[in-house]
Amino acid sequence: MARTLSVLLALAASSLHASPARAAPSAVDEPAPPRLTFSLAYFGEFLFHPGAMGGVEYSLLDRPWGTLFVTGNLGLYVHVRNHVGVFVDSEFGYRHTFGSGYELEALAGLGYLHTFLAAPVYEVDDAGHVDKVVNGGRPHIMPTFSVGTGWRFEHVAPFLRVQAFGEYPFNRHLLMHFALLLGARFGWK
Repeated sequence: MARTLSVLLALAASSLHASPARAAPSAVDEPAPPRLTFSLAYFGEFLFHPGAMGGVEYSLLDRPWGTLFVTGNLGLYVHVRNHVGVFVDSEFGYRHTFGSGYELEALAGLGYLHTFLAAPVYEVDDAGHVDKVVNGGRPHIMPTFSVGTGWRFEHVAPFLRVQAFGEYPFNRHLLMHFALLLGARFGWK
């Protein structure tokens, strides 16, 4: 029994010190995408109302079936002759990257939207006098949902997303907006 145990230990020790045979490259040998990326995008509310968005993305889980990630974004848009919106949001997302680099993604999140009228604001007092007042804007809760596509290259991943985002409250209701995001993610290890 002792002799059998010593033979097994010797075989195990020799297999630990033996050099493994070179195997063919596999998906495990491929470099993993960066865990932290930054993004810049054109944020076109209703497509033609210009804006911009910048963000950071952190990969929570990266597996062959897809990537789960969270984002933090800061942006603004100008709805000409109506309002200016400034927002900060966070989203949870899923992205599947095919072997060619083509990507499909879906994101959902929640944020804060502050809107300002895009014109001077006046107020009439009880005596009927009109005075110009400071435009403090209005706060809103901003739920978001996006679907998109893109292509991942070595150091950059351009993307195109369609986003629905809400403005609540708006006359005691949820007002839905739609935006087109055209941008890219940049990352490094």
